[in-house]
Formats: sequence, structure tokens, C-alpha cells
Amino acid sequence: MVNIYVDEAGTSPAEHESVTVVAAVIIPHNKWREVENFRQKVVSEYIQTDACDRFIFHAKDITSGKKTPYTDWSVEKRWQFVKDMLSVIRASEITISIGAALAADDDLTLSRKDRATRRHLTAHDRALYAADAISDRIYPPSEIATVISEDTNKMRQTLRKLHWEMQRQRSSMTRKFGSVRRIVGAIHFAEKKYEPPLQFADAYAFAFRRFFSQHKYAEDLIQAMFTGTNLTDIEHLRDGTKGAIAIGMTDRSSDLYSRFLGNT
Repeated sequence: MVNIYVDEAGTSPAEHESVTVVAAVIIPHNKWREVENFRQKVVSEYIQTDACDRFIFHAKDITSGKKTPYTDWSVEKRWQFVKDMLSVIRASEITISIGAALAADDDLTLSRKDRATRRHLTAHDRALYAADAISDRIYPPSEIATVISEDTNKMRQTLRKLHWEMQRQRSSMTRKFGSVRRIVGAIHFAEKKYEPPLQFADAYAFAFRRFFSQHKYAEDLIQAMFTGTNLTDIEHLRDGTKGAIAIGMTDRSSDLYSRFLGNT
């Protein structure tokens, strides 16, 4: 069994949002405890012991420094916390996929809110298709995948419908590239405190949104994940190509690999 943990960034209808990103963190069942142990270790290095159990990682809150305890932290400490969380991809040899949708491709006949919703759904579709495609390449044929998303009341029914359509070749990605092979069943919704790997999805969505938008500190976040890696495919996506990308490790001695999984 493979669990795919999904979170998003850049879904606001605000005019300044240039890209919406959905990150999918792919964790096979035999890696779950290792990944969770890594999260606990990182958190314990920054958060007081008596608060670790109830701590929930939100990259935006940490880097903004507007909430306790981050108000007393230096800028360097706040951003280092995020970078340490992002390094799980190397430490635990997991794979992620990223789907992006650019505001430049919006249908301007729609309201600002509807444009933001469509970008979210498009990025979600791309991220899950990429997650399914890369899972089909690296896991045994018997492995199936379940999708777990952060619980958002306003999008729950819409994402359920999209998930159903994706498995029946009715989504934009599956109509063009074929049906999903590993993802089965309904999408599940959970709060980050009850499904801790969602906190890694939060970190990756945050990092790639900043990267694609060319925001401050973005390069540092990417280097925390991909030191020594050829980022050509990711740069290509940032330059405006629509699609999805899967990134992971083949083994502990190798660099991270990245694979562009097609345009829509």
C-alpha cells in the first residue's frame, strides 16, 4: 500500500497569486514510521519538548514570524526549520510530485474566485496524475495507492468529484495520457495533526510555489532538497510550461532525479 499525501499553496483569489501548486508526498507503508520519526526529530530541534506532541507544521506561519513562538526567532532560524523539513526527501528516500497551474492561463471570463478554484483543481489533477505515473514505475504491480488530502470544507465535494473523474478517464490529464493505474477508492480528508505526513506536503507546496513565483529565499528552499541535482525540468515548468513533475531518489548514494511527466 502506498499513501499519497496532498496539500496546496497559492489558492487565494488575490490578484497577486501567479501560480497555484499542489504537492503530493508519496510514502509506501513500510516507510511511514521512518518518515514520521524524521518529522519528530526535526520538530524536537526547534520546539520545546512539552509542545512537540501538539505541534503542527505550517510553513507560511513559520516563515512569516507573526505567530508564537516564531515572533522571537531570527529569520535564519525560521527558514532553516522549513529547509530541514524539506530534506526528508533525501533522508528517507521518498518521492514527491508537483502540479502547477499558472494564473496567466486563466479564463478571464470567470470570476476571480472561480479562476482560483479552477487553478486549484488543475494543479491537483496534475499532481495526482504524476504521483500515479511515478508510482507505477517504481513500485511492484500489486501496490495500490490511497490519496489523503488536508481537510478543507470549501473544496471537499469538488475534490471528491475530481478524484472520481480521474479514475474514470474524465479529467484533463487522464483524457490525454490514459487512466490512473495505482490510485484507487475515494479521496480521504484529514487534519494535519491526525495525518502528520500532510505537514511535509505543506512544506513542499510552500517551497515550490515560491520557486515558481521567483520569491525571496526560493532558491535556498530548493537547494535544501536538491543539492547537486540538475533542475532543468523544474526550471522549464517555472518558465511557464504547464504540466507535472515527479522527484525522488533512486538510492542513498545517488542524486535526486526529476522527471517531467507531460503537458496538458
